[in-house]
Amino acid sequence: MVQDTEPTKAELEAEAHEHANKVKAAEKAHVTAMKQFESSVGLVAPEQLLELGRAVDKAKTEAEQAAKLHKRATERVANFEVEAKKDERNSLIARDVEEARGATDFAAYRAVGVEKLVLTIDMTEETVSAKPSGPGIRTSTPRAPRSSNGGGGFQSRGAIQLDSTGEEFKSVNRAYMEKRAEKDGQEPAPANTASATRWLEANVGSFHYLNQ
Repeated sequence: MVQDTEPTKAELEAEAHEHANKVKAAEKAHVTAMKQFESSVGLVAPEQLLELGRAVDKAKTEAEQAAKLHKRATERVANFEVEAKKDERNSLIARDVEEARGATDFAAYRAVGVEKLVLTIDMTEETVSAKPSGPGIRTSTPRAPRSSNGGGGFQSRGAIQLDSTGEEFKSVNRAYMEKRAEKDGQEPAPANTASATRWLEANVGSFHYLNQ
C-alpha cells in the first residue's frame, strides 16, 4: 500500500506558480470575451449577443475560481513551516484536552445547571473565556483577564482597562465587541471608536487607557 506523502515547500511553490499562470490566462480570456461582447452590441442578432454574454459570465467565473486556487496555494507556501508542525500541534491539543477532562468536576457543573461549558482560549491575547449553557442560564462570557508579567498587562498603545472589573482589552473597539456580545448574546456589528466609547460608558462603566 502506497502511503501519501506531504508535498515539499518547493513543490508547493511550483504549484503556486502554476496557479498564478492560470490566473493570468483566465483574466486574459475574460478581458477578450468582454471586448468581443462590447464590440458586438448592435451588430449581431440578440440570440448571438446572449451567447456572447454567457461566454463573458463563464470566463469571469473561471477567472474568480483560478484566483481562489492561487490564493489557497500561496497560503500553503506561507504557512508551510506551521503546517509541518501538525503532529506537534495535535499533541499539544490532545494533552490539554485530556488535562481539562481530568480536572473538570462534571457532577458539580450538572448540579448547578451547566450542561455545556465552551472555553475559548486566545493564544494571541493570552485570555480564556467561558460560555456556559443549560437550563435557565443566560448567555454570558466570563472572561479571565490576560496574565501580566510584572504588572505589564497589554503593552500596545490604545489598550484599556475597565474600572469596574479590571478586565484588560487591547483596544476600545475590542472591549466593545466582547462586552456587547456578552450583553446581547450575539456578535455585534463593528462600531467606530466614538460609538464604542459611548456604549461602554453607558453599559459597562468607566475605563482608562494603559501605557499612555
